[in-house]
Order: sequence, then structure tokens, then C-alpha cells
Amino acid sequence: MEFLGRTFESPKWNKSKGWKYVELEYDSSDDFNKATGKLVKAMCYPESDGQLAIANHKGEKFLLEVIHTNFDTTNNIIQVLPYSCRQIVD
Repeated sequence: MEFLGRTFESPKWNKSKGWKYVELEYDSSDDFNKATGKLVKAMCYPESDGQLAIANHKGEKFLLEVIHTNFDTTNNIIQVLPYSCRQIVD
């Protein structure tokens, strides 16, 4: 499991459409590139469990299984679409 970053909103479930995209914004292109590498590793490597952790602005942590991503390289934003999500309780 890799920690991907922080988001301003918690993952949300829509009853008719399923999970909504979670937007992760990075301050620098270096942080964006590191997060992109973590995503590729989690989604493509056979030995990976395919799970990523994120945290919201309140510090709550969530474990995601991601099925799709969008990359905005101009603004250093990654949008991830979870297949499943659950809150991690410390």
C-alpha cells in the first residue's frame, strides 16, 4: 500500500453512479511525478496489492482500490476513481 497524498474532500459515494473522482493536487511537479510513479506501481505491477492510501484535510485516512485515473500535468492534479474505498482507523 502506497500513500498517494492529501485531498480537500473525502471520497464520496453516489447511489446512482457509484464512487466519484477524488482530486489530489500537488504543489510541485516533483511531488506530482512521485505520485504518478506510485499510481503506476500500484495499478500495473503484478506483485502490487493495487491499494493506495489518501488523507483528507481533517487527517482522516482512506484506503482506495483505483480503477481509473486522469492526469492534469499543467496544474499538477491527479483524479482517481476508486472501485472500492474504506476509512482507515488508527
